[in-house]
Amino acid sequence: SERLVLTLLSEAPAEPDVARTLERFLSEVTTTLGQFLVTRQAGGEIAAGVDTTAAARAFQGALFVNLLTTSLTPRSVGPERDEETVAGLVTVLLRGMAPREEPSVSKSDAHRETVS
Repeated sequence: SERLVLTLLSEAPAEPDVARTLERFLSEVTTTLGQFLVTRQAGGEIAAGVDTTAAARAFQGALFVNLLTTSLTPRSVGPERDEETVAGLVTVLLRGMAPREEPSVSKSDAHRETVS
């Protein structure tokens, strides 16, 4: 939960056992999310060339930063805001940020359309 992660973070620098526990936890989350993405990749929902481990780390990192910022600042939003954040992150990761190109019309096709 949120408090557990924050406690682990605050204690990890001074406590090697806690640091190892935090590292295992983060590694397990990355592995589980990575496996989920591999399954989606095998089903054609994610492009074959996508590094699913990198995608899992990016998603985990974004969620982690969101946890920190919402935990360390006054929070007037509820679980629905968390759901919006996750949905937004999923959209960015699945669709990317690059603009989508519209199918281009060749000059010869454009010329034929104007002549017709």
